[in-house]
Amino acid sequence: MKVSVIIPAAGLGTRMGRSAPEKEGTSRKQFMLLNGAPILIHTIRKFVSSPSVNEIVVALRADDRQWAAELFASHGLAHTVRTVEG
Repeated sequence: MKVSVIIPAAGLGTRMGRSAPEKEGTSRKQFMLLNGAPILIHTIRKFVSSPSVNEIVVALRADDRQWAAELFASHGLAHTVRTVEG
């Protein structure tokens, strides 16, 4: 059985009063740091550790895709995650 995970991460975080990724000092929820890593990285790591998961797709805002690709690479996840515009 092939299991694909789709992680929606294109939100603006307006209910939390956030509007920019952590790179700019304030953060949308998915990019807020938790124990030194963005929440999105913690989420991806949980799925990567599951032997049932074959594919991880993260839906991001177009403006965040390049930055997120660099973020994933810096955490050793570049070959594990595919991004799409969401």
